[in-house]
Amino acid sequence: REKQLRTEREGGDAIRCFVAQDDREEAQYVAKEITQLIARDLSYDSIAIFFRTNAQARSFEEQLRFHAIPYRIVGGLSFYQREEIKDLLAYLHVALNPASHVDLLRILNVPARKLGASTAQKILHASQVTGIPSMYAAIEYLLQQDLLADTIEEPIEPSPQSSDEDEALLTLQSLRTQQRTGLLRFWEVIQATRDDLLHFTKPSEVLRQLIERVHYFDYIAQRAPDQAEDKQRNISELLHALEDFERDWHAQEREAL
Repeated sequence: REKQLRTEREGGDAIRCFVAQDDREEAQYVAKEITQLIARDLSYDSIAIFFRTNAQARSFEEQLRFHAIPYRIVGGLSFYQREEIKDLLAYLHVALNPASHVDLLRILNVPARKLGASTAQKILHASQVTGIPSMYAAIEYLLQQDLLADTIEEPIEPSPQSSDEDEALLTLQSLRTQQRTGLLRFWEVIQATRDDLLHFTKPSEVLRQLIERVHYFDYIAQRAPDQAEDKQRNISELLHALEDFERDWHAQEREAL
C-alpha cells in the first residue's frame, strides 16, 4: 500500500543510503561514520546502531573494537558472550590447551554425558594430586586405569603425598560405569579435535567437524527449541568470522611473498 511519510520537524540532514557488498563492509562503513561524527563533537551517547538479527552483532562489535569505539549491547548479550559461542570456543580452547580448567568444566557435560557437578568435583580434586597436572590429565589417568584409552601417549603416574590425595584418587576411581563411559566419549571428542587442528589448514573446517561430532545442533534444538534457529544463526556467523580470518591470513601471506 502506498504511504506518505512526513514529519513536522524542519531541517536536519537527509537520509543517506549505502549499499555494502557484505556484512563486513557494512560494519566498516558504520564504524567510520561514527568516527567522523565524533570528530564533529557529537557524543557517543547520541549514536545508536540498529540491526536486524542478533547474529549481525559480531561484525559490528569487531569493527567498533578495531576503531576503539566504546559500545554496549542493549537488550542482549555481546556476540562472544552467548552460550552457544562460548561452548564451541571452549571446545577449541581445551583442544589447544587441555590444562584449561574453566573451559573444560564448561563443556564436560555439553551435550549431556551423565557427567554432573559431583563428577566434575571428583575430577577437580584428583587434579590436585601430585603427578596429575590438570583435570584433563585426571581423566586420562582414570581411562588409563580402565584400559579404555589405550592410545594415551604419556601415561599419568600420580604420586600422592598425603591421605587427602590418596582419598581423591580413590574417589575418582569410584565413578560408575556410565560416568566412565561419558568421560571416554568426552576424551575422544577432544582428541579428535586436536587431531583436526594438526591436519586441517582452515579453523572453520575444524569447527564444522566439531559441531557434527558432538551433534551440537541437535543439542540446542532439544535444549532450547524456541531459540534454536537464532542460536544456529549465531553459530553460522562464528563460522563466517573464521572464514574472514582465513581470507585475511592468506591475503597477508600473498603480500609477504
